[in-house]
Amino acid sequence: MNQLSIALLILIVSANSNAQSFADHFTDAHPVDHKLLFTDGAFVVPNEDHFYLFDSSLSNKTDVLISVGTFRTLENASRGNFSHVVMMDIDPGIVQFNRYQIDVLRRSPTRRDFLLNFMGLEKVFNDFPELEALFHTAEFKQMADFLNTHYFENLLVGNFQDKKTRFLYLLKILKLSDVSRGTKGGFLLSEERYQRLYRLAVEDKIISVRANLADASLGNITHVLREQQLRVSVLDVSNSPDYFLHNEGHAIDGYRLNLQQLPFTPDADVLFTTGMMIGPIKMGLWHYVSFPARDYIHELGALLRWGSYSMFLHTPVARARALQPALKCSAVFSVRN
Repeated sequence: MNQLSIALLILIVSANSNAQSFADHFTDAHPVDHKLLFTDGAFVVPNEDHFYLFDSSLSNKTDVLISVGTFRTLENASRGNFSHVVMMDIDPGIVQFNRYQIDVLRRSPTRRDFLLNFMGLEKVFNDFPELEALFHTAEFKQMADFLNTHYFENLLVGNFQDKKTRFLYLLKILKLSDVSRGTKGGFLLSEERYQRLYRLAVEDKIISVRANLADASLGNITHVLREQQLRVSVLDVSNSPDYFLHNEGHAIDGYRLNLQQLPFTPDADVLFTTGMMIGPIKMGLWHYVSFPARDYIHELGALLRWGSYSMFLHTPVARARALQPALKCSAVFSVRN
């Protein structure tokens, strides 16, 4: 083989390598059955309504976002300027649902397209012109109420459980995006924020993988990011550490070790919510906390010693990073959903 042939071969191999999408680099450590129903996901419908409290920790962020959950990940991504987004969860139903969301985003250049494609609402929009009017005025709560009354019978055709899960999710995110919420509203309220999600989807820079924050499967994500020379600027773990403390206390150690290996940017933040209260436990309360990643990993060592999130939240760093709530409850930064 002459030098020209070798050079051409190198160019071809390089071109094929560059043609790989972000998703092509990932393999699921915990494979997902593609026949799985969304209903196998325990928390598809969001239950943490004050996501906007994280806005200041997202608005100037670029690089990579890693987040658990469904709506919260898309909401986080829409509020930043992230180059890549990893939607991860240990729940296979959540992973499957997120893959469905990404597919719908990819096929939906506008928010209206997203609504129509998510549930197949073309016919109901044609039958009820008032829905179009509600969409243009962003009165999404009224739209959700209207759909709940007039669309429910459509769920009886086909796979009821699967369609019901999607429908309940759509109703909830419509209500969270209502015009009355203003800057506290979800991504459906803003075409600019929606376009960020659309671009990530069409450029294959948003993926959904099954992984556990506390075991070796997160290491697969870390490996790909380091290989691609990508860094994480935001990690949103929701209330996963609560679960580790309640059910798998030993998992906190693996969780901390995993976070130590992630390629964080110097100004990276870890976002989390917790239902564990400072003081008497009250139902329906969430703490929303943003923590500098380096400090958070350091403080997790104290959490290992104390075994108590209440003690953890009493640390000076935690109290300094607690986010001001929309509604005051029994603790300084708790809100009631």
